Amino acid sequence: MRSVAYLCGVWPERQLVGGTDDVAAARHELHNWIDRYAPYLWPRQASTRSLTEAPPGGAEPSPPAPTFLRVNRGPADRYVLSTAGSTKYRIRPDASGFANLWLAGDWTHTELNVGCVEAAVQSGRLAADSVLARHT
Repeated sequence: MRSVAYLCGVWPERQLVGGTDDVAAARHELHNWIDRYAPYLWPRQASTRSLTEAPPGGAEPSPPAPTFLRVNRGPADRYVLSTAGSTKYRIRPDASGFANLWLAGDWTHTELNVGCVEAAVQSGRLAADSVLARHT
């Protein structure tokens, strides 16, 4: 079985250093999180480190290690704006383009189309309704 896990969280302002130092620190935090929580999420995984690191010798990991790690430094990176005319670019929670991927967040296309917790809840409900409709 394969899966995609999207892990995100808050990076405290006081920890921002700049450049590759932030990414190295974020990777360290990711490894700490995986060591602590991954065994509960993926109990059959032989090694939690194999979730984020390729094996020695350049062989393809199984499952593949993540290829994208980002630390949002600037204030504009930390929030999705709702600018005039941008609604047409929002993706519906059930329209990811992948058969088994639903989207949720205040950045998706909902009745509100603004950045707020209510839009995020609407998005989550739309995604859940779509999952249920497909699997019932």
